[in-house]
Amino acid sequence: MNQAIRTTVVGSYPFPGWLEFATKNLQQFGAADMEEMIEDAVIAAIHDQVTAGLDVITDGEQTRLDFNLSFYGFIKGIENNETETRKFGPAAHDQRGKNSITGELLAPNGLGAVKEFQRLQRLAPEGPVLKASVPGPYTLSGRLLPNAKYKDRYEITEALLPIVRAELEAVQPRGHAVDEELHRAEGHQPGGIGHLVVRRQRQRPQPEDLLLGQLQRLAAGHQQ
Repeated sequence: MNQAIRTTVVGSYPFPGWLEFATKNLQQFGAADMEEMIEDAVIAAIHDQVTAGLDVITDGEQTRLDFNLSFYGFIKGIENNETETRKFGPAAHDQRGKNSITGELLAPNGLGAVKEFQRLQRLAPEGPVLKASVPGPYTLSGRLLPNAKYKDRYEITEALLPIVRAELEAVQPRGHAVDEELHRAEGHQPGGIGHLVVRRQRQRPQPEDLLLGQLQRLAAGHQQ
């Protein structure tokens, strides 16, 4: 039986020019203005994807200034560290800022993906499958500097794993089918990016233990 290949977008959708300009002049806007800008940018990203005929769409990650670094604002126990950043020469990965770990790694209010996905559900038309993307724990660990408590990148990854797992479980709406995919990311390490692909139409729910197992494998992909 032939099955069509689903089309989707990978990575962050480009910011509209007006949003790029606005992010450099945020002091001129109030909270309501900024929320309106976010919604307008998401609507524009949705429109482009739907017009292109994509089967699976996202919010374009219009609220994220960086797919990876934006999530650090939700994590407690870290602070910005610029001492190891190269500032001159061709732009490259080693020019991105790092963070020192100052305490236990926690995200008591989640990573922000739930609010993003709820906005996408509200603004998207019926028909397309909706997708939310969250960096895997190994990818998130890449800009955090080891310390006495977390001695290397793998120990940092282990500490981040339950945070990512909790976010994926929170995004997953009850009573909807979920497809989970593993992708390779930073350094070609497995488990770099976790995608939750949620169908708009209601389908037979998967057994709770099977769904939980899928999410755990998704968050723990670096161990496989």
